[in-house]
Amino acid sequence: VQTEAISALRALLTDDDTRKADCQPSAVDNREVATSDAGFPFFGVAVERALAMVDASDKPMVKLHEQSLLLLRELARRQDRVQALALDAKLLKRAQSAVEAQDPRVVRAGLAVLRTFSIIEEVRDEIGFMTDGAQRCLLAVRKHLATAAVCEAGFGLFANLTMRKSPITGRLCDFEPGIIGLGLAVLRQHRDRPDLNRSTVHTLRNVASQEEAASMEVKESDIFEEVRKLVLEHESDPRWKAAVDISRQFLREFRADAGMEKKAEYNQFY
Repeated sequence: VQTEAISALRALLTDDDTRKADCQPSAVDNREVATSDAGFPFFGVAVERALAMVDASDKPMVKLHEQSLLLLRELARRQDRVQALALDAKLLKRAQSAVEAQDPRVVRAGLAVLRTFSIIEEVRDEIGFMTDGAQRCLLAVRKHLATAAVCEAGFGLFANLTMRKSPITGRLCDFEPGIIGLGLAVLRQHRDRPDLNRSTVHTLRNVASQEEAASMEVKESDIFEEVRKLVLEHESDPRWKAAVDISRQFLREFRADAGMEKKAEYNQFY
């Protein structure tokens, strides 16, 4: 009952309908209710009780664990609720422990929560600087390298952790596995995923721009060749626009776009 109830609540808040409608998706309205002053305490208690049930069980409760974390992610989409969920309710530690689970569905859900939590600086510092949380996430992505959803959630988190220059970036490079080598492995493994390629290239661009050692490692690796290939193969595909745009920016900033420069476009006036 608990599993189905949590799954139902998550479904109500998740805007996953790909159809284009004239009105606002009902999931958005539902999420506003769930994160309102009236609804937020009840949804928060539901998540905490579900996770407590997972902890108390002698057997893995994979679906309940996964769905509880995904519901938590939806509640955290409202930025002013992240502090209460991640730090005050201590759910950050629950999400961090989830990335060490055996089942990739739980790992992906844990990384997705951390990705959403990391929008605030206090969480980024906790994950990337004050604890070994970032290294545990790197290890989780390497362990589940064949699972695209895990890699996408992981590199989405890493992109958030490196959005501003800080000691976190250097630590990600110094850890084993290093972020550069792991990023190259992901690009090679998942050539057909535009969302994953965008997150990975974005992270590599952030890291190489902030750390001289990382910049040298990127230049000495095959990363630029992989990124150039991405642009050439997918530039005309609208699904890849975001991945192509960040890839072009990465190549341009490191002057690795020789022969790929876009011609100037002029409007009718000229």
